[in-house]
Amino acid sequence: PELEIILLSRDVVVVNKPANLLSESDRFGAPSVETVLPKLLEKRSEPNRLWLVHRLDAGTTGVLVLARTAKAARSLNAAFREGRVEKTYVALVKGYLRKGIHIDAPIARIKGTKHGVKSGGKPSHTHAAPLSTTKSASLVRARPTTGRTHQIRVHLASVDLPLYGDRLYGGPGYTEEMPPNPVSRAMLHAMELRFPDPRDESESIVVNAPLPRDFLELASTLGLEAKQ
Repeated sequence: PELEIILLSRDVVVVNKPANLLSESDRFGAPSVETVLPKLLEKRSEPNRLWLVHRLDAGTTGVLVLARTAKAARSLNAAFREGRVEKTYVALVKGYLRKGIHIDAPIARIKGTKHGVKSGGKPSHTHAAPLSTTKSASLVRARPTTGRTHQIRVHLASVDLPLYGDRLYGGPGYTEEMPPNPVSRAMLHAMELRFPDPRDESESIVVNAPLPRDFLELASTLGLEAKQ
């Protein structure tokens, strides 16, 4: 998958991450699995070290920010940790979301990579609102105000709105058309990120990433209107 650079400054590089590209390798990852950092360094012939300041799941597409200096990395890490970054995602879910909701449910690890709503878990908050709906599917805007692992996927599944393609959390693996078509990934896209400018934290940087083709095609199949 190709990485599209959507913003480059002295302090940050922002990319539109494609599906099935890891933000970084983990101890479970195979050595051959592609990750953002080496792919971006190769694409840019980047002379400097890059710092990941947040992460997206492998299947999630959209805005991903990396710092180009240690000072910018410290600034951005603090902004994410302190909740000063505004994140907007869109998701394709099974089920009907009639109106906006606030999901306040603690999240904890269940087993392996799977997380879930669990008493005693870390406080987690997500605002969700319908952008387009049918009786059986919804295009949802999700704005998490905390940053837990799989937070949007877990929270939407907990209110019976699992993401299409998200088999880990009970989402449909196929469309309902005849013949059914497989959904290859959890349909989640990081559409917009607003974060403090590392050079002047009184100013904000806002970056947007357009919806990918597979997301638009599935939305159309489901009878949902997805606007860029």
